[in-house]
Amino acid sequence: MATEVIKIVDPDNGSGTDYTSLSAWEAGQQQDLVTNDRIAVAKCRCTGGTADTTAVTISGWTTDLTHYIKIWTDPAEGYRHEGKWQTGNKYRISIDDDSGIALQEFDIRLDGLQVEITNVENTERIAIKNCADSWPSTGETYITNCIVKGVTDADTANHEGISLYDPDSTGGSGVKFFIANCVAYNFRSSVDWEVYAAGFDHDCESGSSSAYFYNCTAHNCDHGFIGTNTKVTNCIANDCTSGQDFYLYAGSWISGSGYNATDLSDANSGAPGSNNRYEQTFSFVDADNGDFHLQASDTGAKGYGLNLYNDSYYAFQNDIDGQDRGGSGAQWDIGADEYLNSSLPPQLLTPQRSIQHLLVR
Repeated sequence: MATEVIKIVDPDNGSGTDYTSLSAWEAGQQQDLVTNDRIAVAKCRCTGGTADTTAVTISGWTTDLTHYIKIWTDPAEGYRHEGKWQTGNKYRISIDDDSGIALQEFDIRLDGLQVEITNVENTERIAIKNCADSWPSTGETYITNCIVKGVTDADTANHEGISLYDPDSTGGSGVKFFIANCVAYNFRSSVDWEVYAAGFDHDCESGSSSAYFYNCTAHNCDHGFIGTNTKVTNCIANDCTSGQDFYLYAGSWISGSGYNATDLSDANSGAPGSNNRYEQTFSFVDADNGDFHLQASDTGAKGYGLNLYNDSYYAFQNDIDGQDRGGSGAQWDIGADEYLNSSLPPQLLTPQRSIQHLLVR
């Protein structure tokens, strides 16, 4: 079994810190994980409130499905966001002159991160992007429980939250991306040609790789989701101003897409699959400030999702807060958050469904 090599990333250089930026960790730990029989782990902290302001490119590694790269915030340590955009001691990458995280390798797991683009005045500004020039025959990348934040009316066409770009016309047929419980907001462009301004994008020119967007929330973007060979299930696209929340770039949506919700009509939304909800109004706690938890009064997403507990592509159980969505028979909510009924007595709540979580609603 591969050995985990855990290093601490903390811009405030607190106790136990190995690197003060994720970029420095990448440069210092870059290696052949397969030969070394390792899993490289960056555990991110923010002990003094300082953001990580250095863009990072993951490149020059050798990985496979069991020898992978893991970059995360450990929820047990208190430096992970609470399902909404947060500063203070919550780890975040804040970039004003480049894209945030560029993935040029595969077999990567990003979990519980916040990435924001603060100033967009160039040809491309993307919070998290896959931009590898060459693709392996197989590979899996997971992006879970992450929040990405853009700039409204940015002066660039390529302004996206999570962008998975596949330029390779050969190979890559076994490459898969799994994106679950993520939030993307404020990815809009002021230029006329705005097709590449989106919260979530899988632009697969060769039609070889596949992507799965599950229980994600896109708000105030030109497009919520752009796809090629993509499955979109249990996703919210709201206030996406291009007039098409779900945009099929080429090819077709993967069979089984559906249970999505949008504020647009059936004819205009482009939502793939069946059991979608159109012309909905969503009751978020505070969308203007990046809090997309559902309120008790919500009628657009609460209780209308598909249970993915036993999904054949990517099975999971929790929401963006780490709250249990319920067992195999539960009715899930659409979007990154699962609303918790605060009227339930404590003994009926699972350990994950904590009273502390309910009090912040």
